[in-house]
Amino acid sequence: MHATAVLLYLGAALPVVLATMSQGHTNYTRDYQIQYTGYADTEAFCHEWHTACVAYAGPRNAHHVLDCVFDQPGPIIFAFCGSAQKDAKGNWSPALNPDVPIMPHTVDMIHTVPNATLVADPTGAAIDKRNLFIPSTHKGLGFKNRANIR
Repeated sequence: MHATAVLLYLGAALPVVLATMSQGHTNYTRDYQIQYTGYADTEAFCHEWHTACVAYAGPRNAHHVLDCVFDQPGPIIFAFCGSAQKDAKGNWSPALNPDVPIMPHTVDMIHTVPNATLVADPTGAAIDKRNLFIPSTHKGLGFKNRANIR
């Protein structure tokens, strides 16, 4: 009976633990600014981003590599989708082979993510100058605010 109670307690705590996880980290040298609409929050968008990145990398015999941190204030966030090629056995490990290149796919796969638009590339160069906005939480990180550039 005690073991069942412990399992029920751990099972009840699991959703709380999952809710605090992020996917990857923010890497301002490779992450694009992406604007999303129609998602409850950044976490919901990041789950969709993850699904799309996996779907894009898988058929290329590659393992997805992504950044999409849940605690970013939306609707404009930093995110990345890429992949690392798998070996002949279908494995990959950056720990065993740190020289495996990460192939970027953000630009190629963004159209597969509903209600997502590229706003700026990793250098901060505007992609859609009409909608560009850098949240105040991201100022001072090497990105220039190019709002209202025509």
